Amino acid sequence: AALLYTSSAGERRIRVHTMIIPVTQSAQDMHNSLDIDVAVNIMAKQAIDIAQKSGLEVARRRVHENTADILRCAKQGPSAGMQGGYGGQYGVPQQQQAPAAVEVPQTLSFLPLYSMSLMKNVVLRGGTDIRLDERAFFQMLVQNMSVEQTLVFIYPRMFGIHDMDDRAGRPCDNPDEDVKVA
Repeated sequence: AALLYTSSAGERRIRVHTMIIPVTQSAQDMHNSLDIDVAVNIMAKQAIDIAQKSGLEVARRRVHENTADILRCAKQGPSAGMQGGYGGQYGVPQQQQAPAAVEVPQTLSFLPLYSMSLMKNVVLRGGTDIRLDERAFFQMLVQNMSVEQTLVFIYPRMFGIHDMDDRAGRPCDNPDEDVKVA
């Protein structure tokens, strides 16, 4: 909760109260319920912020590191996450036995694909083939996109044209008429 108030001396202040509320006891539950579309959207927006402050190479490296960290944590299973990973004196990690490898949850299966697409996208791609004003335009565009728009921009959908109906893509008299594609 946050409260904005004015002190008796006329100074405006913000008082913030925070509380930790556990939402799950298992890191595996958290990984299984992850919305990959939202995660990639957040990752893209954070990468653009980093690129504008520290450079494109740093942003691409951060995307790569974040993806590797998420997948590593997901593969280690519940023993590596919230279940006693920390608790030594002064917050030093305790030594653990090597956990058995666990399959990556289905929700994370497309994370490497989306991360690579983001790193090769016009907003983070290096080189001189993209003008500065174009890159700035696309970065501003991604910063203001919705989750669905960001995902389609980062990883465009492809459709096979070899099996489309002959009438597909041709103008029609009535745009409301439903063309049945085989």
